[in-house]
Amino acid sequence: MPLMNNNKNIMRLCSYNSQGCGVGRIEFCKSILHDCDWLLLQETWLFPEQISTLEANIPGAVVHGI
Repeated sequence: MPLMNNNKNIMRLCSYNSQGCGVGRIEFCKSILHDCDWLLLQETWLFPEQISTLEANIPGAVVHGI
């Protein structure tokens, strides 16, 4: 739920360069999402099957790869 400040919604963004999708990265992404509304994940070598793994393992996440 977004924070409220003077009756205005605040969107909280976080940017994270994962430097790989190894052990613990999904759990770390989950922990970041407790404190933000949007997580912008940068990873140059993210393969299509890893994108679907992220979406499957992070409840409520919608994942897009570019």
